[in-house]
This record gives sequence, C-alpha cells and structure tokens, in this order.
Amino acid sequence: MNEKRAILKPQAIEAVDLLNDFFGDLWTSVNMCEHFFEIWGTDNAKKPHLDAIFRVCASQIILTLFKWIEFYEKYHALIPDDMKGETKQLLKKIKSREVELIRHTYIGHIWHKTKNRPLYNTEIDELLCKVTLGHAGNFMKWIHNYEDNTYPKTVVSIVVELRDRISQEFNVDYVKDVLGK
Repeated sequence: MNEKRAILKPQAIEAVDLLNDFFGDLWTSVNMCEHFFEIWGTDNAKKPHLDAIFRVCASQIILTLFKWIEFYEKYHALIPDDMKGETKQLLKKIKSREVELIRHTYIGHIWHKTKNRPLYNTEIDELLCKVTLGHAGNFMKWIHNYEDNTYPKTVVSIVVELRDRISQEFNVDYVKDVLGK
C-alpha cells in the first residue's frame, strides 16, 4: 500500500463502517415499509397504521440521507475518481429534496422555531412530499429497488458500491478492521 493510502486507511475504515450502517438503515427501512404495505395494502382500516409506518421508515431514510451530506463533506477525498460524478449527483439530489430542512424542522425536533409551535400533520405531510417528490412508492424505489438495484440507479447501489470500492482500494477487512475481531 502506498504512503497516501496508509495515511488515509483509518479514515477509510471509518467510511466503510458508516457506509455499511447507511446500507443497513436504508435497506431495512425500505424493506419494512414495503412489507407492511404488501400485507395491509388497500385495507382502509389500516391506513393510520400505514401512515405511521411510512413516517417511521421515511424518517430513518431522511436521517440517513442527511448523514450522506455529512459523509460527503468529511470523506469525499476517499471517493474513487470514477465515482465522483455519481456521488456528487446524489448529494445534489438529496439537497434538492430539502432533506436538511425536514431533518431540522420535523425529524430532529418537536418545536418549529419560526412558527413557535409544533408542526401540524398537514405541514409534516407537505415536507415529506418535498422529499418524496409527491410519490412515496417512487421514493422507496429510488432508495432501494429490489427489481433493479444496479449501480448507480438507487441510493443503496451507490452506497454499497462506494463501500466496496473503498474497502478494496484501502484494503479494509470489515471483520478485522471495522468490527475489530
């Protein structure tokens, strides 16, 4: 391993660990949401439950997307050159969906500072609509699509490809280096 890689290996280990967590959080959130929607799909009696499940899953996804913004700021130097375009494009898409706004006004807080009150459900739905671009199903498929999850079509595919490429480039052994076993 060359000197630059040796110096950056501790950061690479951190990045691989974070990306693996992102994968788990995104995959689980989409899987859980889709599971309940498949079971209860059109049952109007279950709509309040489905709304709550969607909010839980969407909240976790939004937190993880916000973490991508932080990840990109801290670890962009580790991104392989041939992935820089896709990872930066993902960053732009996340920002354009106003993930940071919903993270700071709904998910991370109960009190809206400028409104001096909690947000109403209709306002929360409007924020979620910005992030999902008005379609929850398409949003979930953008995050992780079981039918076509090839790089760079989904957020999960980008996260996994980046994790694997950093692991490979910096010779990160997940079990030994990340889990410490």
